[in-house]
Amino acid sequence: MRALATAVLALLTASTALAEQADLPTLLPAIQVESAGISSPVEETMNPADRLRPARDVTELLRELTGFSSGRLGGAGGEPALRGLTGSRLPVVVDGVAQDAVCNHRMDAPTAGLSPDAFTSLILVRGPQTVRYGPSVAGVLSFARDDSAWQQAGARLSSQLTRGSWDRHDDSLTASVGDGRFGLAVDAQSSSQDDYRDGEGRAVFARYWRRSHSARAGFALDNGLRLEIGGTRSNAQAAYPAFHMDATALAASESRMRLSHTLDTGWLRSMELLIYERATDHAMDDYSLRPVNSTLTDFAFLTIRQTDRLDMIQRWRSSGSRLSATLLPAERVELSLGYDQRNDLNDGYNVRRAETCLTFKVFPFTQTCAANRRADPFYDLEWQRRGYWSELRWQATDVAALIVGLRRDRQENQARGLFDFASGSVPQPGAHSTITESLQNRFARIEAQLDDTLTGFVAAAHSERPADFIERASFSGFLLPRERAQQLDAGLRWQQHTWRALLNVFAARHNGFILTEGGTRAYPIRAWRQGGEAMLGWQATPQLQLSSQLAWVHADNLSERQALAQTPPPELRLTVNYERTSWGGWAALRFVKRQDRIHANHGNTTGLDLGPTPGFGTLDVSVWWMPEARLRVALGIDNLFDRAYSEHLSRTGTFAPPGFVSQLRVPEPGRSAWLSLKLALD
Repeated sequence: MRALATAVLALLTASTALAEQADLPTLLPAIQVESAGISSPVEETMNPADRLRPARDVTELLRELTGFSSGRLGGAGGEPALRGLTGSRLPVVVDGVAQDAVCNHRMDAPTAGLSPDAFTSLILVRGPQTVRYGPSVAGVLSFARDDSAWQQAGARLSSQLTRGSWDRHDDSLTASVGDGRFGLAVDAQSSSQDDYRDGEGRAVFARYWRRSHSARAGFALDNGLRLEIGGTRSNAQAAYPAFHMDATALAASESRMRLSHTLDTGWLRSMELLIYERATDHAMDDYSLRPVNSTLTDFAFLTIRQTDRLDMIQRWRSSGSRLSATLLPAERVELSLGYDQRNDLNDGYNVRRAETCLTFKVFPFTQTCAANRRADPFYDLEWQRRGYWSELRWQATDVAALIVGLRRDRQENQARGLFDFASGSVPQPGAHSTITESLQNRFARIEAQLDDTLTGFVAAAHSERPADFIERASFSGFLLPRERAQQLDAGLRWQQHTWRALLNVFAARHNGFILTEGGTRAYPIRAWRQGGEAMLGWQATPQLQLSSQLAWVHADNLSERQALAQTPPPELRLTVNYERTSWGGWAALRFVKRQDRIHANHGNTTGLDLGPTPGFGTLDVSVWWMPEARLRVALGIDNLFDRAYSEHLSRTGTFAPPGFVSQLRVPEPGRSAWLSLKLALD
């Protein structure tokens, strides 16, 4: 096995970055193995459903992209971080609707409940380089489903089944039918897995199941007018080694209506109206999926058994609308304008159950049990948000363009109830008060074609983010001021013959950066972040592609002269892909450096620094075969050498009241095999 590792390493280090893939003469799209396509200097696009390696959820998919890291919550769910920023600093948008976590633990990270097979488009914007979807600091993730059913006549069906270690089952089905004017599309996904074992063979409590389905109808009316009506429903249950509780229900529903109008002439080119409603109901407890621990006190004549149980019930209700338009006011000028508004309600309470049994050992033997149930309020918050935005692109010359964006938001936050977690009786700072915030976000970017092989950009941005629901409700931070950041970005992209390279760098200064301590307190600091991503690739032969990707972030807490907590270590990924007409193979070697720049017991809403994290290396391999145009079979092994390791951003697993973050890292799965079959009919 060591000889195999040496051979693979020698082959991989001869190269770096993934070149463009050769088109396959089949009905299945060309397989994207390593890197998303680069559609602009700050934007990457990809089709999540066509990745060779099947992912249980979107978080697992994002782990493969340069600059992303993730903290594991359990069997599948995780919290993605881009350039070390996560949570509400990295907005997630699905079909135009912003997604949020409803759980004050962030058990339900927005990406953890999304199946990649449900989407045909993922747009990743790195850095605060768009204002279309609200305040963003790290960037934006935007997912969209296929809408070809009401644009192209015909019927289409795609299905994928994956089976793997730890009784893994991932199934998905997407189908659509239309005549070019009317279309109907449906999709359904189901995913489950039992507890897994880490690289040392230790069982990890992490079983889960998740199901979701959606339906959409589209009507292509006359004169470029189109109406879409759709809805999505999902539910899940998960055992979490990362928390002191498990999710017994993660039920969500969403309905939306979209009306769009596209014009071929004139200065007004398109308009779109989106209206939506979303509801999420979340229940968790500490006894349904894990053993119940009772306290026994034994005396000579009496035994006392005390059994305590805790339920948490949390709800999120959101409704909103979005109006946008695209204009061509002058030659070489494109202007996008928009207005959006949201009304949100978040509420939660705790149900504490206690049973006390007294067993008397003296004659006559008797046992008496008494039960007690108490419901304690936790939080009741209301949000009203209104925002205006505009983005302009001016193609100043044939080789240079200027892109600018401006957004203004006004947000009103009302705490109708806000209490401590432990007793539900002590009002927290800001309880029964209302605060109003005005936010400004703006950026300017210059893109240039430097020569036939080289393009570049420079950008400056100012971003402002309000404290989110979790920071206000769970970290005594309702009165926290807005977070402000100034960031500079620059990048170069080079492609010549069989070589391809990409380099992005950034530097950011944060004022009022919200840092958490001990899982219960949040406060503002000044911070500095810098880093970047690099990719280099070589198309060695028409069949062989070699690539490497490097991501690095250095961050400091200037206020306390510490390293900024929850910063991921540098990471290098080396990839080789061999592709013939009907078969191929792929291998990825990942190296992560030791992280000893920490600020113990500090972090963010998704985790705390617990101590230095050792470096590690893993190898994933897979092969695929297409016996005919409509069928693809893939087989793979992740963590081939069965390494025992944990990610630095890993969540933790021990609970000590009143905190929400525990003290032991969640280990990653050991050697895992999977088999995937995908069928596409068109």
